[in-house]
Amino acid sequence: MSSRPSVRPFIARLRQAGPAGYDEPRGIVAYSAAIAMADETAMSEAISLARRLGINRTALYEVVLQSYLFLGFPRMLGAGEVLAAAWPQPNGDSAYLPDLAIQTWSHRGEELYRTVYGDNSNRLQDRVRSFAPEIFDWMVVEGYGKVLSRPQLDIVLRELSIVAFLMIDNRPRQLMSHLRGAIRVGAAPAQVVQAIEDLRDVAAPAYSEALQILARLGIA
Repeated sequence: MSSRPSVRPFIARLRQAGPAGYDEPRGIVAYSAAIAMADETAMSEAISLARRLGINRTALYEVVLQSYLFLGFPRMLGAGEVLAAAWPQPNGDSAYLPDLAIQTWSHRGEELYRTVYGDNSNRLQDRVRSFAPEIFDWMVVEGYGKVLSRPQLDIVLRELSIVAFLMIDNRPRQLMSHLRGAIRVGAAPAQVVQAIEDLRDVAAPAYSEALQILARLGIA
């Protein structure tokens, strides 16, 4: 896949980047953005950057797994292939766990969902159930229970990854929820600001929207 013009400056920055503070969050954000772009060169360079920053392969694998919740199966499958080629794992990924019972997914999904959405949990539940109750159940069980509650990646890094997905895909409503969610699960405001700034050149107009959301949250 050839690099789109808007992606080339991002790739150049990946090639030049190195340790500079908040290394793990920034590496995860860069990799997540590259997956959202569906650009093989960007993904490969983001993997190389992650390795330079000391980020382990399991963290990247978890980002691939959660990408389908926000970007769909085609981009997840493409990202999985690029990761396997750029950073082979001959014996399979150590993050693999057999599926848990659906009751377990439901329980831990409900807990994480309410942590991320806080006071908005009931309002969102009522809104989604009003037009598609199945979607809400799947969001809690499949999204928050089966995928986002996996212990192989810290929830702060997961939320920053999601912010990157949503910025590249320009999903302002969901971006607001997950910027708030990142703060609720313990992301430092400076980490969130840095994640947004790192995507400034490749995520317009979502960049401006993100800044407005941060201002409403009282984060400079």
